[in-house]
Amino acid sequence: MPPASHGLLGRLQRANDDASRRFGPNTAEVEAFIQAVAHFSPWQWRQVLAARRLVASVTKEDPGREPHSVISIQEAIRSTDGSMPEPMARAGERLLESLDKRGDEKVVAAWQAASALVTRHQLSALKFAAHYAAFAALIPVAAIDALDASSQRFVLAVETLSAQQCALLAKPWRMDHEASRALQTAVGKNRFLKTEEAVALAALRSVPTHLHGDAGWAVVRTVVHGGRVLGRRGELTEDEVAVLWSPLQTAIPLESLEEGAKDPGARTRVRAAVTKAIKTMKAPRGATTSPAKPAGPFGPNGAEVTAFVKGVVELTAIQWLRVLDRRQLVASVTREGSAEPASVVRAILAAIAGTRSLDIGTRCKAFAAVERASFAVEAKARPGIEPALQHYGPFEALLPLADVRSASFARRLGDLSDNDWTQVASLVAPVSEDAIAPLVNAGTSLIDFLR
Repeated sequence: MPPASHGLLGRLQRANDDASRRFGPNTAEVEAFIQAVAHFSPWQWRQVLAARRLVASVTKEDPGREPHSVISIQEAIRSTDGSMPEPMARAGERLLESLDKRGDEKVVAAWQAASALVTRHQLSALKFAAHYAAFAALIPVAAIDALDASSQRFVLAVETLSAQQCALLAKPWRMDHEASRALQTAVGKNRFLKTEEAVALAALRSVPTHLHGDAGWAVVRTVVHGGRVLGRRGELTEDEVAVLWSPLQTAIPLESLEEGAKDPGARTRVRAAVTKAIKTMKAPRGATTSPAKPAGPFGPNGAEVTAFVKGVVELTAIQWLRVLDRRQLVASVTREGSAEPASVVRAILAAIAGTRSLDIGTRCKAFAAVERASFAVEAKARPGIEPALQHYGPFEALLPLADVRSASFARRLGDLSDNDWTQVASLVAPVSEDAIAPLVNAGTSLIDFLR
């Protein structure tokens, strides 16, 4: 290969290496974090800030040493005294750019988590967890899901700690000198271990719900000590492990983390449940048939619909914001659009309002006709409108399809008279009143609130 070509390839390779480490050794994880927080919804930010306040109730971090505003972060990044490593400065610039329109509290929380990721290989498990725990549930850190079975059981036990267990773990304790030295030797061979981080993150999410302040911090330190012991278990003797685990034994027995200690397996659990069910079965009494109860105005789920109708009209503005926020969150997971376009819903509501004085049979036919016609109006702009004409038939004489648009269909339905609705219903094929009447009745209960 010619020298010039070799030099070019070398420069390209170095450029690629620089790009892959622009945020330090954890560049991929830092970049993924920044991309994720940039698309957080308001609901996710509320979860983060609430978790951050819980973490702050037990940690002993000095808030005065941490940036408390976007301006202070910018000043730290632009400082020329060399106090901030270059990878962290690059990560900060990228984070501030991504969160340009977010408030100080959100940006500071994200900055502390991102800076912890940048220096993750240099931080203790507790230090890292204290900065990152608020985001751990939404953006899990790398390597945490690769724990061995015993460590996974321990993390689960920490996540589900009770108030009684926390009280036991908060008690002061002193480590045996020989066992402590053995543990320090094992830690010196491998300073970083993911078990400690996983336990610290779990503890900072669960412990503050039971204990705050020094007592809560004592529990966190104790369970992280347990994670350190469990992670180095292979380099310690059984006696050393028993001594080192003694501060946790009363709350989380070491035996409970062994395979099969508390989980006999799905097959055994199912067999036991079936056996118990068989033993408790009794012969049926004389067969009696009771007349079926007539369905209420809202159908077989009448009680739930009644409670929903009563509750939805009492929602406050803040509660509606939460509903709409969570609806968007659900849509982002299911990747499905609305079941019915807004214009279709408005047309159905117009039909329910316009047929209030008519009998339920006519109202059900009008409901079905409007639903089909609304989709026909929606489909009119797309190629091939023959199916649309077929579904729109009952309204063609009153509201010609050529003159109707999606935005105006519901409004024009509001101008129809009872006779017009009766005419529309007469052109509709028979429908199932049992299926449609509950929808009509529920809509009638909500129509004054929704319009």
